[in-house]
Amino acid sequence: MSDSTTNLTAPREYGATYTESDRRLVVSIIEWMNAGNGTRSQAKLSRAAGIKATTCSQVLGGKYPSSPTAHLEAMSDYIQREAQRADGVHVPWVETSVARTVQYICAQAHRNADIGIVVGWVGVGKTAALRRYRDAHGSALLVEAFPGMTANILLRELVVLTGATVNKSRGSSYGSREEMLYALIKSLRGSDRLLIIDEADHLADTALEYARRLSDLAGVGLVLAGTEKLEPIVKDPLGRHGQISSRVGFWPTLMKKLKEEDADQLVQGAFAGREPPASEVLEAFYAMSAGNTRVLKKLLRNVLETSARKGHAVTAEFVAAVGQQLMGLKRSTEV
Repeated sequence: MSDSTTNLTAPREYGATYTESDRRLVVSIIEWMNAGNGTRSQAKLSRAAGIKATTCSQVLGGKYPSSPTAHLEAMSDYIQREAQRADGVHVPWVETSVARTVQYICAQAHRNADIGIVVGWVGVGKTAALRRYRDAHGSALLVEAFPGMTANILLRELVVLTGATVNKSRGSSYGSREEMLYALIKSLRGSDRLLIIDEADHLADTALEYARRLSDLAGVGLVLAGTEKLEPIVKDPLGRHGQISSRVGFWPTLMKKLKEEDADQLVQGAFAGREPPASEVLEAFYAMSAGNTRVLKKLLRNVLETSARKGHAVTAEFVAAVGQQLMGLKRSTEV
């Protein structure tokens, strides 16, 4: 059986290890894959279910030499969760004031080939906006940093994203930092690329300096995004990263929370196809989430799923009760 996403057929014969239940599962899994209109493949299925690709192919081909039950149940379990996700609450994209600010910073750094800084509280919506810009502009590259990310790892990630060819020293698997940097400069120079590093406050000092130097030498824009911890790292012109602050073309103030009208649009979008929320319900969502985009989306999911499960109308009191009982939230008086 190939990894084609269409026209899959159930095996005509099964090995002796397959029970009737196993065979029914094989058929149902193949039917589910065929119903995906080209979006569901064995590669995706095996990866999601934690099964080797070759094992998945054998199991669905009716040729697995041992009992396939555990593997089939793992695939079926994943498919059931996918169905639950599809039926879950979806909050549509809203061009909030935070999103507009983030995308403006990216656009300015992209156009002028300089450095842009995005700083905001956790959960305000920075990452979603950065991903949105990356998805809308094929020349933008996004790296999502993690605590202690070194220069070697950052450069290696950029080499993978750009496809740069590194001339490696003998005995070096990925190339030295200098070799990777040189390859990236050659690959990016004249390319009109934008480098975006999210959670840049997690970068090691040397990684931050390599990112700045790459932007300089390749002549491409660089956006550094992070929490309020990023600002003091790069702002002091006499500090350890003073050469970054002097290259910043646009640096807005710290973004702390959503505007209430932005939150209202997110709530109304999630209520699509349902009874529109009353003004006091909108106010309750904003107060319970304290203007935090991430918290608001989770609160919306919990409220609407609990409402559907219990057949309870969504009132301001219900929003507050769900927020308190399921998420430990308290109504904010400072939004």
